[in-house]
Amino acid sequence: MKKLVLSAIGVALSIQLATATAAPRHEPAMVKALQQLSLSEQQQQQINQIIGARRADVDIFATDGRELRREMKTLVQADVWDQSAIERALLARAELHQSRKLEQAQTRHQVWNVLSAEQQAQMLALIDERGPRNRDRGQLRERLWERISDRLALTDAQYEAISTIRSDFADQRELSKARMTEFRQAEQALIRTSEFDIAAWQDLYTQYQSVKLQQGVAKAYMHHQVLQVLTPEQREKLNQAERKIRQRMHGRGA
Repeated sequence: MKKLVLSAIGVALSIQLATATAAPRHEPAMVKALQQLSLSEQQQQQINQIIGARRADVDIFATDGRELRREMKTLVQADVWDQSAIERALLARAELHQSRKLEQAQTRHQVWNVLSAEQQAQMLALIDERGPRNRDRGQLRERLWERISDRLALTDAQYEAISTIRSDFADQRELSKARMTEFRQAEQALIRTSEFDIAAWQDLYTQYQSVKLQQGVAKAYMHHQVLQVLTPEQREKLNQAERKIRQRMHGRGA
């Protein structure tokens, strides 16, 4: 039971880290993979120029992401759940989110075409290896949740309530994950072409935009429901934990 509830708390906390317009981080996963390839000096220069060209936009996305997190936090911490307000907050930034995702896809496409066929194969192999690292990161988060749980000192009744909330959320979460996996796979097929088809990418994004919205609303609702179970003192401790976790995740490039 305790492990199940800790997972629920972890998902609730993650709303601060995974809102629909989280700021780009200079493609950290891609950069880490590139560091393991034997790139020529010319390739390194080309890739640096491609990635560097996006940095002018990072502050815009970062500022908007912070504004959305503040707005979402206010709505989620309200005593009364207002789904319409949550949806408006997410939709207000949907256009900027689409712009960010398109730029990311174009950046990855440009980098992909700088690589030789052999390097592209190596890149795919490195991507396939990311699964275990993601699981390791999940284990790290779970250890953090365990420490948070000790600080919150949840009662048995609170454990039971959060367990029920988590169970209700599980089906929506798994469905969203499956659909977004479909999107990423289809997007990768577009990225790994010689010519990037913007219209095809926009059509693809439109198909999955509603899934992303549902995912954002579901996470917000999950967080709101968990907060209703906590006392004011526990909420404050949770806020402090959120700030520390966000700082740690930011430092790790998650």
